[in-house]
Amino acid sequence: MIVIDATPLQTGHRYRGIGSYTAGLLDAITASHRSSPLGLLVQSPHPDDHPLVADLVRRPGVTAVSLHRPRWRRSRLQWLWGLLTVPPALWRIRPRLYHAVDGNGLVHVPGVTTVATLYDLIPLHQVRGRFSLRRVDDHLGYARYLRLLQRVDRILAISEATKRDAIERLRIPAERITAIPLAVDERRFYARSSEEIECVLMRHAVRRPYFLHVGSSDPNKNTDNILRAFSKFCRQRPEHALYIAGKWPIQALEPLRASYAHLVEAGRLRMLDFVPDDDLPALYSGAEALIYPSLLEGFGLPVLEAMRCGTPVLTSSTSSLPEVAGDAALLVNPHNVEEILWGMQRLADDAALRAELVTRGLGQVVQFTFRRTAEDTLRVYHELL
Repeated sequence: MIVIDATPLQTGHRYRGIGSYTAGLLDAITASHRSSPLGLLVQSPHPDDHPLVADLVRRPGVTAVSLHRPRWRRSRLQWLWGLLTVPPALWRIRPRLYHAVDGNGLVHVPGVTTVATLYDLIPLHQVRGRFSLRRVDDHLGYARYLRLLQRVDRILAISEATKRDAIERLRIPAERITAIPLAVDERRFYARSSEEIECVLMRHAVRRPYFLHVGSSDPNKNTDNILRAFSKFCRQRPEHALYIAGKWPIQALEPLRASYAHLVEAGRLRMLDFVPDDDLPALYSGAEALIYPSLLEGFGLPVLEAMRCGTPVLTSSTSSLPEVAGDAALLVNPHNVEEILWGMQRLADDAALRAELVTRGLGQVVQFTFRRTAEDTLRVYHELL
């Protein structure tokens, strides 16, 4: 039996990239996998679960492998609970291969071939302690995770940039790492009708024209430079607004609002907080452009999401983002505020450029499908068995 960890669909990860990847991968694998029994590591059912969980475990050839651990809203110490609960669950059924799609579920069980998905190594790129491993337990959990990555049979990196990072920073041989790109749900992300767009914009009190930024308060999202560039942009353009979609803690929101109070008060800058799944595609579709010049990304799903919704994209010329964007986005140096400003100005002024980027983007996204992700993942499984 092959066992895949499905618990990211039952934790806070379901609202983030890990959850999107897990849902898309498992949906595609269970639709096509026939060669050997498939087990999904799951906790007991809960109302907060991704709706796909109940469907997955009922599919032909799929067995639910029960995992008994507390359902904590916060991720703190989840790695410790993974260490205590995942090995016994695997010992009960003795699978031939175990795929850990989440670092909290990565364990070493003797005799079980182990595959791990690696999203990024962002904490190893810390600049003056700005990235998020601030607590002792975080450091312990991350150090354990890095040690286990060096012992697994195969790493699935979500981009070539992440693969290079693992080779350079963890000294893992290239032959033990396979780069398999992500995708987005094409049933959810597509250009929405003008009627749906207007309804969603009204619901969130969004006015046009606007730029959209999707991301957390993590420093690698580069919000500081985005806001510096937009503040300069506003001196020349009186009409555009910038909306930021994402869950931000109050301690990050307060200094942002204080530093850019003039833009907030004028209605030109607003935090939308978490945007429901059903509303995000229309929010993309109505935007003049996605502004996404991250300092560092393992992949960069919002780039594909925006392109699928027919939205022009401004993103970074660094890390994984050129792999994802290809020639279908405006690429800038994320460290250079003037370049970000230049990109905003071009997108605001040049309708022909926006139309060209939309056309290129729709051509770019067809290269990224969960069917391809699943096929490449299954190929790795078969190589190892």
